[in-house]
Amino acid sequence: MTAPEAGLVLLYGVAFSDGKMAKQEIDAIANFVGQNYPGNVESKAITTMMIDASYEETLKYMLVAIAHFAENVSREARLKMLEFVQQVILADEEVSDQEAETYGLIKAAWGF
Repeated sequence: MTAPEAGLVLLYGVAFSDGKMAKQEIDAIANFVGQNYPGNVESKAITTMMIDASYEETLKYMLVAIAHFAENVSREARLKMLEFVQQVILADEEVSDQEAETYGLIKAAWGF
């Protein structure tokens, strides 16, 4: 898994966790990842994979992405991602329990 792939998986998982996902969110996530984590990635394939995944599969993908960032991405880049995760969660002005748990998991895994 590359940093851009991990970023998309992580952010799409967070965005999908409340059961709501708008095209604008998908586009904003793809733009953020493209601007901050260089590399080639098939964003449409990852989007489809995440949409089609069961809850358990989504969690599995997200845990792999969280681990990838923890092991392969600088602290500064992880902090930038964590800040964007927070923006994604707060975008609809409601924070579900699942979103809060996901944010806490990411924060703890990355040592923040």
